[in-house]
Amino acid sequence: MVASGLTSMPELFFTNTLFGGDDNMNKKTNTNEEEAVSPVIATILMVAITVVLAGVLYVWASSLAEGNTDGSLTFYQFDAEGDVGAVTTGTSDDLVRVTMTQGAEINWASLNVQISIDNGAPVTCDNPGLDGGDCVLVEFGDTTDSVWSIGDGVTVRESGQDLCSSVCTAEITITDVREGSVIDRSSAAIQGGAESGSSSGSDSGSSSGSDSGSSSSTNVCAAGDIIITEAHADGAPEDYIELKNTGSQACSLEGWQLYDQGKADDGVGDLTFGDMMMQPGAYWLGCEDLVTAGTGHCADADTTNVFTFGISKGGDTIYLAAPGQSTSSAHTFVVPDFEDNGAAELCNGAIQPTGPGGETPGADNGCARTVALTEVANKGSETVCGGVAGDAGDDWIEIWNYGTSTVSLTGFMLTDDKGPSDSDAFTFGASASLAANTYMVLCKDGADSFEFGIGGDDTVTLYDTNSNVLGTTSALPEAACEAAADCNPDDVYAMDDTGAWDYTSSPTPGEAN
Repeated sequence: MVASGLTSMPELFFTNTLFGGDDNMNKKTNTNEEEAVSPVIATILMVAITVVLAGVLYVWASSLAEGNTDGSLTFYQFDAEGDVGAVTTGTSDDLVRVTMTQGAEINWASLNVQISIDNGAPVTCDNPGLDGGDCVLVEFGDTTDSVWSIGDGVTVRESGQDLCSSVCTAEITITDVREGSVIDRSSAAIQGGAESGSSSGSDSGSSSGSDSGSSSSTNVCAAGDIIITEAHADGAPEDYIELKNTGSQACSLEGWQLYDQGKADDGVGDLTFGDMMMQPGAYWLGCEDLVTAGTGHCADADTTNVFTFGISKGGDTIYLAAPGQSTSSAHTFVVPDFEDNGAAELCNGAIQPTGPGGETPGADNGCARTVALTEVANKGSETVCGGVAGDAGDDWIEIWNYGTSTVSLTGFMLTDDKGPSDSDAFTFGASASLAANTYMVLCKDGADSFEFGIGGDDTVTLYDTNSNVLGTTSALPEAACEAAADCNPDDVYAMDDTGAWDYTSSPTPGEAN
């Protein structure tokens, strides 16, 4: 045995190896086994790490998806823009313009859009094509489908309620009602026509405010994008003109001119617009000589850009010219000749009367068929339908084509207060028509006529072939009639030239009221 010293270890190793000691063999065997097991353990560890990492990534992705439903806006993004029109104390101002900039298309039936002004209670707006609420969504972009997709947007417009009359902050909340999730919250500053920024729900923001005041704009509206869509003539109560931006971009009216035939003959323009922005689909309304806040039709009219010429029925021509455009190439609107006190509107490329009470200044045109319900008798006359004096009297209804061309009445319907589903509802036959500016009187139980009786407080309604209401008396004012000395309880009710109904002691069946 070697007592001590490092030099002894090689000898010991050699001796054990040379003589094949069991301990050495075991060590070699163990070493080989360990070398074989190590790669297996490493592989198991790598698989475990991969599984754990995949789980973490899945949880992270799920968290993002869930976050989109509670407002984190990973998949949807909208841009909200304030000051898209003049803000007044009126009840039809355009407040905010909202455009989808990211996300999958979504059906309007699945969406609920609310606006909150200055952190007030949210107001739900009617989706495009609907009405009845305090605000309405006016769609721009692709309006031929029923979905909201990238590039499409809406203008939030007041509808009978003054939501903002000066400087306001609006928050727009868009909810997918089928999923029960908020997909966007956007805010925009409304400053009554001054330049304002906007911010989207993802807080990325966007400064693309519009200006209806005097700031400079380089995007002047192109000829053809701005057209005249409605005009009211002969005063009573006022002359007005309505313009619409039919283009796809916001633009300025700076340098555009508006004038009538008299000014054109004189070679003098009447109104030259300042730098006033118009959003796509938006309307401009101007009233003759109006420089202070107006009323009635002119409640929301522009008092900065004002025309001074009068408008007449029966062929007066209004011209709208882009900067540098001559009268011969300007857009024109020829006011037709009609008897009532309504306006003239552009419908499907043709200009037609709106009919009494059918004016829509600053809003989409009604474009109804040019037939109105004008007079209704509750046994109010004895001889109109072939009877003789002393008879019990007749129920009869008068309708009038106030347009400039013959209208087919096929499929039109007359009803009383029981409505279109009642068996007594009358539908016009295949050969029925009404010539331009002509009246038709229908007698109860007559040939090709209605069969329902008309009561003192009944409601008579005229529908077109698409079930649009062309005219209704609402509940006839029987009580008002009975309180008047000159009104027979069996009476006649007539519509005046503003669309209002009242009893009359002087029926005019087949003639102008």
